[in-house]
Amino acid sequence: MKQLAFIFTFYISTIGVSLAQLSPEKETLLDSIFQEWNQPGMPGGSIGVMQDGRIIYSKAFGLASLDFGVPNMPNTLFNIASVSKQFTAMAIVRMAEKGLLSLDDDVRKYLPEIPDFGQTITFKHLIHHTSGLRSVHYMLGLAGWRGDDVRTNEDVFRFVTMQKDLNYPVGERYGYCNTGYVLMALVVERLSGKSFAEWMKSEVFEPLSLEHTYVEDNYTRVVPNNASSYYHSEGVVFERALDYWNYTGAGNIHSTTEDLLLWAKNLYSPKPGWENAFEKMKDVGIYSNGQPSNYAFGLYVDEYGSQKRIHHSGSIGGFRAQIATFPDLNLSISILSNFSSSNLGQKLNGVSEIILDNDGTSNSQSELPQQVMQDVDPNLAILIKGSYWDTYEKRVFQIEKKGQKLFVVAESSERLLQHLGDGEFSIKDADGRKLKFDIQNEEVSSAKSISKEGIENVWIPLGENSFSASELKDFEGEYYSGELQTSYWFKIEGDHLVAYHPRHGEIPLERLTSNAFKGRWPALIVEFVLNPDGKSAEVMLSNDRVKNLKLSRPS
Repeated sequence: MKQLAFIFTFYISTIGVSLAQLSPEKETLLDSIFQEWNQPGMPGGSIGVMQDGRIIYSKAFGLASLDFGVPNMPNTLFNIASVSKQFTAMAIVRMAEKGLLSLDDDVRKYLPEIPDFGQTITFKHLIHHTSGLRSVHYMLGLAGWRGDDVRTNEDVFRFVTMQKDLNYPVGERYGYCNTGYVLMALVVERLSGKSFAEWMKSEVFEPLSLEHTYVEDNYTRVVPNNASSYYHSEGVVFERALDYWNYTGAGNIHSTTEDLLLWAKNLYSPKPGWENAFEKMKDVGIYSNGQPSNYAFGLYVDEYGSQKRIHHSGSIGGFRAQIATFPDLNLSISILSNFSSSNLGQKLNGVSEIILDNDGTSNSQSELPQQVMQDVDPNLAILIKGSYWDTYEKRVFQIEKKGQKLFVVAESSERLLQHLGDGEFSIKDADGRKLKFDIQNEEVSSAKSISKEGIENVWIPLGENSFSASELKDFEGEYYSGELQTSYWFKIEGDHLVAYHPRHGEIPLERLTSNAFKGRWPALIVEFVLNPDGKSAEVMLSNDRVKNLKLSRPS
């Protein structure tokens, strides 16, 4: 009887609220996308679809708690992670409307403790991820923090005040940065005299009737109806992803799929008095070269299935979140889940294809017209094949020839190169990115990876290099960073160099160039800076969201 009661309760959790505008065929197709979550002992999530202000699909699948067998429901709360960013951006927009700040203000006007980098960082730079600041998790990782260390806004701010350099010049390029959104939450608190959670509740959530949405600034608090989150990978049992996230602004808003749909409705039918604010939310950033980005106010703006789309994803612990709005169709989709391998991006595409009645082909991702493609000269293919070092991304890329086609390969990624002529190639499915080879005297002197916005990364050909283990002796020793307030030690083990940090242990290093090495998290790339005599006095650490952070030998 207990088992029957559970099954009945579980079945109820998948019942929708209003399906009057959705055909039975489409409802069945949507159900099929999430049926894999309806297995014993399986987490899952919640999904909602709204069109013209009416929820046409709202269901939940799987378990909110594996420990107690509690099913997910349409009103289950999930941590929405970086989907929170659009709410923080709205807080800054509303404060600007009240005359408390300007979006073009120097952030140091409100947070003077931030170092003067010789370039003005505005709220727009923080919002559009063009500030050049180090991103919190990647910065703290290099400082020795492990994944399960609790971190607060105060922790993030303390490290920001110690930064010596930026990842890149302000406004030059896009670099996803949680730090900027934490700083905006701190500005809201300083200007309002309230906690970010209190201000968001009274000024955003309540006025927009988001009754189940709140900022979680105390991870130890018990709030009923919250799902637990779980780590999971293929062949591994589910493991609890314990909460340790105590920062706000960049994430840690909890909400439901239906509340998120109410919020997203404002992107095509804003509540009276909020028209200007939600219109501003759609404004994309402008790089210093005058080209537009595709990132607006905590939202990406692009096309999907030939339709304009406004969307964002989120990931923290085992929680995953997706929200997308098609403003010209008065259509929004929200999906929340509580396990790490839920593949929400793929599921969002599947839902979008069913609702839009197409295959989801995006104009921005389609191949260039066939007539502009040119055959690759075999001599050119031989010339450009080989390994290249991306001086910004700090990655090695391979140009490989397979049959009659050329591919650019990096780790597990492989993308077709489409020849445009004159040593220029389009990289398929790379959002308009191109490769341009500079060929001098029958040799590639360099190459440039060029984004559709005109932002260039220089690629240096590596050639066939052999390195002597004896050279590693010049790199040994301690290197200290005042920015991180920590040291790394480098030593030779056998014929390899190893990095050591007290909290991360030994990090084996694979040699890439004469002075660059590949490690593992958090020191993904280690580059030694050589003096004229060939001795190393400095080392630069880089990972996905921290570039060229310098450490020096103690004097």
